Amino acid sequence: YKAKVEVFDNTSLKKGEYLFEINTITPENGLFLSDIELCSKISQDTVKSIYFKNGLKVVPNPRRTFDVLQPMLYFYVETNNLSYDVSQQTQYAFSYAIITTDGDTVKERKPVLKNIAGPKLVEIGGFNVMALPQNHYFLVIKAKDLLTNKEVTARTRFQVYKPTSETVPSEEDQNAIITGIYGEFTKEDLEKEFSVAQYLTSRDEEKVFKKLENAEAMKSFLINFWQSKDQQYAKKAGEFRKEYMNRVDIANERFRSMGREGWKTDRGRVFLIYGEPNEYERFPSSMDVLPYIIWHYYDLEGSQFFVFVDMDGFGDYRQIHSTYRKELQNPNWEGAISKSSGGGGF
Repeated sequence: YKAKVEVFDNTSLKKGEYLFEINTITPENGLFLSDIELCSKISQDTVKSIYFKNGLKVVPNPRRTFDVLQPMLYFYVETNNLSYDVSQQTQYAFSYAIITTDGDTVKERKPVLKNIAGPKLVEIGGFNVMALPQNHYFLVIKAKDLLTNKEVTARTRFQVYKPTSETVPSEEDQNAIITGIYGEFTKEDLEKEFSVAQYLTSRDEEKVFKKLENAEAMKSFLINFWQSKDQQYAKKAGEFRKEYMNRVDIANERFRSMGREGWKTDRGRVFLIYGEPNEYERFPSSMDVLPYIIWHYYDLEGSQFFVFVDMDGFGDYRQIHSTYRKELQNPNWEGAISKSSGGGGF
């Protein structure tokens, strides 16, 4: 196809156009993959926005560049013409890798076996690429139909960019950052912020805060609280709070469910405490298994993962297992996601 983009300036009354060719994939009778779409964000979409695609809000990253402001690489790809048979359970293997332009593999996800719930399935995923050196890379995705043994591959190019310098504020400016945050905060605003920070607070801190009777005392408490977090994690003044509250905003946007704010959900809690997972896997509902998601944290005590399952089919994913010692653990979690067990195996 040939495409034409036209731009018109209402002020100068000038206009311009750009012509270019689009090569589309020709559908085949056998297994084939769509183009890989690199994204800045993927989330559930209940309002059918302009980014709506198969029940998801898929926000593209057309620059295909990832940096400290956009550290997460998300991808969307469709697997077509799978060997779907309602009379038997069939499977396919899905894997991906990141390779350099010289062909060296720098990250690899081993094949994961998944049940085929239809002839066309959507695969989404995401991982943090900031551990990679600044360079150009290829994301290579493979799918193999285990019934026909046919394997297909798709790939797309992206860039990791890292700035070489950063302006550091003076110590006086840093102190002003943390103390000047709460200038216009009301007592209710301060109580809400402490509530949002509950995943970080100790029982003693909760008892102390509940006894505070006025806004000034609450401001002083929160200033000291966030300063202690900056020191604990070797952050600049106000940086830890800024990162945490940014996570709150992201959690509210991504994980809002059943009338609850996103930060109050299980996924929101894990996201606030541990941050963005390095990788996540999405498993749709099948004849035997409830829909579930696995989050991987490779830097958390030697690599840990969290399992969330949608028990009721309303998108409210609840945590049922984690390999991390400080979290809920259920060695029989795979039985808990089985429809034959009624989802009550934990």
